Amino acid sequence: MELLAIVSVGAVVGALLGSKRSCKDGGCPLTANPRRGALWGAFLALSLALTQGLGCGGEYSESTSVTDLSSASQFEELVSQEDGTAVVAFYSPSCSACQQYKPEFNAMAQTHSDDATFAAVDATRLKDVAQTHNVNRVPTTLIFHNGTEGDRFLGIMPEDRMAKVLGELQAQ
Repeated sequence: MELLAIVSVGAVVGALLGSKRSCKDGGCPLTANPRRGALWGAFLALSLALTQGLGCGGEYSESTSVTDLSSASQFEELVSQEDGTAVVAFYSPSCSACQQYKPEFNAMAQTHSDDATFAAVDATRLKDVAQTHNVNRVPTTLIFHNGTEGDRFLGIMPEDRMAKVLGELQAQ
């Protein structure tokens, strides 16, 4: 709904600019006429909203099985546990692959909640955490075991790979 409101505001602003008809030859997309102004205004608002990650879903977790981490100290506290496993998905709200991975990651978190703690990090908001752990692309999933990184997966991590890695780490 947020995205629809942003596009609507862009269309209204574009229509208002178009109603001024300051472009006499009709070549200016925003100011030629109200209809063209509304279309271009909506398009520009949509483009801006998507590049800023607006309307793409805020937090990554859809369930209580995944914790959205909002600070570097939260991240360090989670992954530095000397006894246990933490699975962390790095994402960006404007990344389509991340949004595709989101329901799968949440489902894996529910399935494997006894084996590990699951969390998500918005790499655009916590850039320092992403840089510290050499996360250059999203989605990237890091698996920490007993305070150290045990595995990493770039892209959408398949369920069978997650189960295999968690099983191997639990056997250690």
